[in-house]
Amino acid sequence: MAISALSDSKVPPSGRALADVLGDMLPVWTSVRVAAADLAGPLSDEWRHYGKASGWVLRLKSGKHTLVYLAPQDKHFLAVVSLGEKAVAAARDSELSDATKSAVAGARKYVEGRSIRISVRDESAISDIVGLIRLKLAS
Repeated sequence: MAISALSDSKVPPSGRALADVLGDMLPVWTSVRVAAADLAGPLSDEWRHYGKASGWVLRLKSGKHTLVYLAPQDKHFLAVVSLGEKAVAAARDSELSDATKSAVAGARKYVEGRSIRISVRDESAISDIVGLIRLKLAS
C-alpha cells in the first residue's frame, strides 16, 4: 500500500479527489499550506508521483528549496520536513512538542538531512510543522 491514498500514477490528483480522501481534514491541509506561505513567501506547489510505495505527494517549494511534502491519507495526511544537522541541533532547544522532538532525534540520518514525519490528524500538529519549517529556513 502506498503512503499516499492517491496512488494511481495514471490519475493526477484533483481537488475533488483530495477532498474525498481528506474529508474534514481538508481545512487543516489548507492551513498548513497557508502557514508555509506566511513563513516563506509565495510558494510553488507540485504534485509528484514517487512510485508505487509513495503514490502522489504534494511538494511545497520556496524558490529552489522544498519546505514540506504533504501526502494525503484516509481522513488525515502525512507532513514530511527534511532538516539539516544545524536545524536538528536547534530543534532540541525549540518549542516543538515532545513527540516531534522525539521524531527529530529518532529520524534516520541521510546525506540530504533527516526526514521528519508528522501524521496530521487534527489542527494541533500545525504548530509543529510550522516550527520545523521555521528551523529549516533558519539553517
